[in-house]
Amino acid sequence: LYKLPKLRHTTLKTYRNLIDNHILPAFKGLRLEDIKTNMIQQFYQSKSAMALSSVKQMSKILHQVFALAVEDGHMRFNPTESKRLFIKGTEKKRNALPDAAVREIMKDLYLLESSDRVLLALFLYTGMRRGEVLGLRWENIDWKRRLIFVEQAVTFQNNKPILGDPKSEAGKRSIPLDER
Repeated sequence: LYKLPKLRHTTLKTYRNLIDNHILPAFKGLRLEDIKTNMIQQFYQSKSAMALSSVKQMSKILHQVFALAVEDGHMRFNPTESKRLFIKGTEKKRNALPDAAVREIMKDLYLLESSDRVLLALFLYTGMRRGEVLGLRWENIDWKRRLIFVEQAVTFQNNKPILGDPKSEAGKRSIPLDER
């Protein structure tokens, strides 16, 4: 009732996956008031092999569920607010392509069709996300100042493209346009 209208479809899909595949199975058959801080900690520890960002998202969902239960008078205490709780997950570091791989791709760019060449060059030379590149319009390029303005991005819902804002407010930015 309160959250759904505020969530992007991509966030909703992520939350739905985390709830259905991790949170509900872990607490199946338990009433909210029967879930204690130690059970929350055990849940976090059982997810320590997952990406830290996923575990933090599940923590956020749990915190909101319990906060609403307290606010609505169903519980007196939110077990996710304990100072004893800690979250572990695996930090997944993303690495850029090795220089040799980038040089190899750049060397063969001329073999591609013009539109494919431009698309691949945008990824290589700007570091833009796929959705940001797909959301580019001609008016987002300032040829004189050699800047690309990232102002929107494309996401997909049921295989249909949806034009919207970038992933975060920091995603709205300008990127230097490389000579190539």
